[in-house]
Amino acid sequence: MNREKCPVWSAVSRMLRIWRMICSTLQKEARTDLLTGAMNRAAGTSAINRMLVQELHPGCVNTFAIVDLDNFKTLNDVMGHMWGDRALCEVVLIMKKHCRAQDIVCRLGGDEFVVFLPDMTREAAEESLRILSAKLHIDYVKENLEVMISASMGIVFSDGRDITFQDLYEEADGCLYQVKRTFKGSYHISDRADRVKAD
Repeated sequence: MNREKCPVWSAVSRMLRIWRMICSTLQKEARTDLLTGAMNRAAGTSAINRMLVQELHPGCVNTFAIVDLDNFKTLNDVMGHMWGDRALCEVVLIMKKHCRAQDIVCRLGGDEFVVFLPDMTREAAEESLRILSAKLHIDYVKENLEVMISASMGIVFSDGRDITFQDLYEEADGCLYQVKRTFKGSYHISDRADRVKAD
């Protein structure tokens, strides 16, 4: 019997294709922040932890950066939450376009993100994040209202494999705190790799 001409087989085949599409969509949604399209916290944590156990090229480090938006609450309060949602989507789009295919952009929640740059030299990683920081100075204008957002970053370099997302997050969060209380819109770096070697 020719399966292609059998109406029952055709119906079953069509249902299987639809089911695969539904499963694929659900899997993607489980990993993705639905507003911005970035990885969500759970997916980002898992992906980064997997990358942290991989071998690095000589002279390279893994770079973990918490990106926290400045003046985001002001944007929401002055222009409304639709503008805040628009800003979050635009920030993620800028970060994704800026990053390499192997890099990770993850939304932790609210206006806080992680950018993870695996297996890069310190110099290249810092330069990449410096350029990204400049791109994330965005001016929003609505009639006679204007709000400028920027991004503060806490950055950690690491070259060890006995480390987790949570370890890097806690250290980067300390760096971010220093930026927030001194000069917003900039970044502070902790070089865990050099410190471990010194110990």
